[in-house]
Amino acid sequence: MEEQTNQTTTENKNVKNSAEGEKKGSGSKIILIIAAVVLVLAGLIYLFIRLGPETTGQIRDVTLVITALEGIVTTAAFVILCIQAARLVNFLKYEISPILKTADKTAKKLYGTASFLSDQAVEPAVKAASTVSGIKSAADTVLSVFKK
Repeated sequence: MEEQTNQTTTENKNVKNSAEGEKKGSGSKIILIIAAVVLVLAGLIYLFIRLGPETTGQIRDVTLVITALEGIVTTAAFVILCIQAARLVNFLKYEISPILKTADKTAKKLYGTASFLSDQAVEPAVKAASTVSGIKSAADTVLSVFKK
């Protein structure tokens, strides 16, 4: 038993060490990615300086057009999101709410039916069974006295 506990403890330590190693590895990956992005940006800046003002201006214009298109797409996505949110609210208000009200009414009717059955059928049956059991116990006691 002690041997098994030691093995489990060793396995837990190995899992912790591998998790810590993964965390350390992910930090160095992030640093490498940041360094690569900085180098690419530095290379682009150098390229723009070497190309001259006309080519750089054309690249600037293309970048502005792409940014404007991204803005249009983002705005369209936001409008679609708002429309979907409105449809969801409408669905919840007019479709789900009546279903929940009907379920609530059904639950209340079930509670009433269960209470009625408990009061009118189960309770009298329990009283009758307990009375019969008491009479049987009394009869057994009386008969055991006469048998001796």
